[in-house]
Amino acid sequence: MVVRYGFGCAALTALALGKAAVIVGTEVLLLSTSLLSIIVIASTPDLYDVIGCYFMSLSMADLLTSLLIIPLSVYSTLNPNWRFMGESFRDNSFLCKCAAYTQIALFCSTVYTFAWICIDRRSALPN
Repeated sequence: MVVRYGFGCAALTALALGKAAVIVGTEVLLLSTSLLSIIVIASTPDLYDVIGCYFMSLSMADLLTSLLIIPLSVYSTLNPNWRFMGESFRDNSFLCKCAAYTQIALFCSTVYTFAWICIDRRSALPN
């Protein structure tokens, strides 16, 4: 029996479970590498410079992505009734819109950080 605002066992297909397994594997990999990067950057005094701050920013964006975005991706993969448009809080539209906003904000943070790394490296080159 498929429940309207949740999901039952009938909605879980092999394809959905396979997709969820790949997403969970990606989440574990992203979470572990971002935590490892944060620990290494925080414990290495040679990385207490501008580039270290940029790397810390990238690692924090990856950590927030693995904690805030990817679990909702697993849920939306397993629940076929996930709705983006809607009026009420029962149809998950507010949560879905917040997740989309957070994902875009973290992506923009990563792109801007890479841009500033490029500008910093370009300015460090001799003329």
